[in-house]
Amino acid sequence: MLNINLSKIKKLSAVEFTRQDMIRIGARAIQSIQDRCARGLGATDRPMPPLSARYRAKKARMGQPAVRNLMFSGSMLGSLTVVEATANKAVIGFTRRAELAKAIANQNRAAWFGLSKSDEQNVENYADRMVRSKREYT
Repeated sequence: MLNINLSKIKKLSAVEFTRQDMIRIGARAIQSIQDRCARGLGATDRPMPPLSARYRAKKARMGQPAVRNLMFSGSMLGSLTVVEATANKAVIGFTRRAELAKAIANQNRAAWFGLSKSDEQNVENYADRMVRSKREYT
């Protein structure tokens, strides 16, 4: 048998996120996805499949890395935004239909859209820092 006696009871208070907090967390998720893709990594944190020889040559001629990094013009990843946010969730999407069409085509070639394990860790660390910061002020 184990007896636990609390000599001093401390009330724990929950830290709640606001809609604005969730927008910031969503923005951190977007940044993490963009950074991962720029390194040529897909949603599994592994390198995306190689480009076709023709497209690889086209990118090389334009002075860009000859890897699948979804950064040809930057407009597709640049149109990622938080499209909805509440105190409980943030939804990431695209601001332009043309960029959404590109994203779907690229997703069909190689899974990239979503939070990889490293993205999740990055976002969780950011949210943890927010919680600690909020606790300091309460």
